[in-house]
Amino acid sequence: MKQNLISALSGALFLLLGLVTNVSFSQQNGVIRCYTTEMDSIRHANDPTLQSNDEFENWLAKLINEKATKPQPKLIINGVYQIPVVVHVIHNGEAVGTGTNLSQAAIQSQIDVLNEDFRKIFGTAGYNTHPFGADTKIEFCLAKRRPDGSAFPGGEDGINRVNRSTA
Repeated sequence: MKQNLISALSGALFLLLGLVTNVSFSQQNGVIRCYTTEMDSIRHANDPTLQSNDEFENWLAKLINEKATKPQPKLIINGVYQIPVVVHVIHNGEAVGTGTNLSQAAIQSQIDVLNEDFRKIFGTAGYNTHPFGADTKIEFCLAKRRPDGSAFPGGEDGINRVNRSTA
């Protein structure tokens, strides 16, 4: 009997707390749901040299404008988006094509498989008859240049090899 009373009181208290919590969290007026602005104000109060939100927005607008006005490399060929990729091969000093130091042929083979899956081209392993399957008109290719504009080693387009023993 005493156990049932304790259980009933506990249940009632839990229900009451749930209702109070639900009501307080569902109120919209006067409740701050995101403290980003407040935290930013605290950070600036502690370090006035930090960039303000307005300064950040101005910097970002300038960057967007520069990107929009700068000629972009052609990434669409015959209606297909070409996405250059860089493959990072981290190896233990083995010769190319052995152990973890993948060969260029193995890397290209995987790029080919990826393209088959994205293109849904008849006669490839990526082709299917599923009604939701589609040709995304996206292809991946090994990048010809590094992000800084420098060239990759000959025959190694898009491959960045890193010997972890010397890194």
